[in-house]
Amino acid sequence: MQKEILIHACCGPCSLMPLEYLLNKKYIPTIFYYNPNIHLQKEYNLRLASMQYVAKNYALPLIVGSNKSFIEEYKNCDFQKQALKEQVQNIYEKDMLMKQAIEKILRKWQVYAEAFQEPLYDDLIISVQNSYQNFSLEDAKALLMIDAFTFVRQLHKYDEKERCKQCYKERMVKSVLFAKEHGFKEFTTTLLYSKYQCHEDICFAIENALDLANSIQIENPLLFHYADFREFWQNGIDKSKELNLYRQKWCGCVLSRLESLSQMANREYEKLKKKLH
Repeated sequence: MQKEILIHACCGPCSLMPLEYLLNKKYIPTIFYYNPNIHLQKEYNLRLASMQYVAKNYALPLIVGSNKSFIEEYKNCDFQKQALKEQVQNIYEKDMLMKQAIEKILRKWQVYAEAFQEPLYDDLIISVQNSYQNFSLEDAKALLMIDAFTFVRQLHKYDEKERCKQCYKERMVKSVLFAKEHGFKEFTTTLLYSKYQCHEDICFAIENALDLANSIQIENPLLFHYADFREFWQNGIDKSKELNLYRQKWCGCVLSRLESLSQMANREYEKLKKKLH
C-alpha cells in the first residue's frame, strides 16, 4: 500500500537519492521546496529550476514555499553592512597571490552558472496564505524575490554552527506546518542527504518543529520519517551529473558563499604558491 509523505527539498541534486529511496519504499512524495535565504537571485532561480527538473523527471508534484513572509519579517532588522565588507576585505588583504586565487574562483563560478540558462518555470505551484495554487510567472517572481541581506540581518552575529541551526529551524518550521495544514501523515527532508550539514542539528530542528505543529492540532499527529540518506552520497553525485543538473558551489546565504569562496581560494592559493617555487 502506497503512503503519502511531504519531503522538504533543499535543491535538485540533494533530492535525487531521497526521492528514489522513498519511491522504493512505496511512498508517494510531494516535494516542498523552501529556501528563502539563497543568494543571489539568479542562484535561487537556478536551484529552483534544477528542483523543477527533478520533480518532472520523477513525475512528482512540486510546491514552492513563498519567501515573502520571511523577507518582510527580517528586512527591517538592524544590520551593518560594513561588517560584511570587512570580512570580504580580510580575504583579499593577504597578498596579490590571494587576490589572483579569489578572482580565479569567482570566474569559475561565473562561467559555470552561465552554462545554465535562467529558467522559465511552467506549472509551478506556490504555497501562499495557507493554500497553494498555480501562479503566473510574474506572480511567481514577486513571491519568490530574494533579498541577499535578509538572512544576514537576522543572523550575522551568530557563528557558523549556530547560524546553521537557525536556518534549519526556519525551513523545518515552515515545511512541517505546511505538511500539517495539508493533511500529510509523515514528513522528511533532503537535508539529511548532505555530508556537509550537521545531521543531529537537522533532526533536532525537525523534532522541535513537529512538537510545535502537533501541539496546534493534536489529532492525527505528523510523524518524522527518519532515514540517513548520506549512505547514498556518491550515487546522488553520479546521478546529478548524469542528468546535467546545476550543482551549487555554496550552501545558500551570502555568508556561506563568503566562507566557500575563502576555502576554495585558500586551496587555489596553495597551488599558485607551489608553481612559484
